[in-house]
Amino acid sequence: MSSNLTQKQEEVMGLGLNLLRERGSKKPRKAWWELCKRAKRMYMDLRSVYTPSYRWSDSRCLTPIFKAVLAALNLEMPPEKYISLVFDFSAPSYPKPFELVTGHLLRKIQVYHKHTSQRLQQALACELSAFNIELGFDRSPEEVLEDDSLEIGPLVRCCLAERYGLDKLSRRYADAAATAVCNEPVYKELLGEFLPEFLR
Repeated sequence: MSSNLTQKQEEVMGLGLNLLRERGSKKPRKAWWELCKRAKRMYMDLRSVYTPSYRWSDSRCLTPIFKAVLAALNLEMPPEKYISLVFDFSAPSYPKPFELVTGHLLRKIQVYHKHTSQRLQQALACELSAFNIELGFDRSPEEVLEDDSLEIGPLVRCCLAERYGLDKLSRRYADAAATAVCNEPVYKELLGEFLPEFLR
């Protein structure tokens, strides 16, 4: 390690490397680097809002980002969203690279993740309930899913269309449903087998 780094920074870098070694067998190294680049790109884009002349050329700063990416993966969260949340929680200032992986910050994001999961679970229950209520009025599944006035999101519409074999409707909502799952991967856990194969 370089003597320019503080002991705390060295410890953080060591944690990132250890986690990378432990989980390297579960995901190809190339994939880890790709995730790292995505996180780094997001950090630089957001940091440039505060310091337009900022340049991150020191490759040593990549290692803590590995830790941030891995932490995000633990929470089933895309690295870009993790970095974005870090900036939100650090406002009105901005986080320095080594501040991306503090225990306090990770706990805050864990709480956020838990609340998000509960909120999405409640929303899904309401949307499915709305669908079943409409079926009770002798409406067909196709008729209900084509009714844009109902408060049923594209993800649930896509899942239900797939379940009822309504391929045309399934394709109509497929892109929006895929975006929803990409933004909130916890949907995979909440919907389980109800989620169409192409969205898993």
